Amino acid sequence: AKRLQSLGANCSIVVDNMHDEANLQYGGLYERLYIVLNDVIAFAGERGPVGYRVEEVEQWLKNYRS
Repeated sequence: AKRLQSLGANCSIVVDNMHDEANLQYGGLYERLYIVLNDVIAFAGERGPVGYRVEEVEQWLKNYRS
């Protein structure tokens, strides 16, 4: 989240805490990286953790800012 924030993203960045409370409350089965733009999922990454490709998120954000 800090890496994404350092890119200057002009959006909310939401993460679960170290106690996994959001996962426990909402029963998230798989972890994914998402970008939500105007209440619409603009980017949905592959299932994590093996499907995490932070570089894809970074590239999407760079292209969006341009």
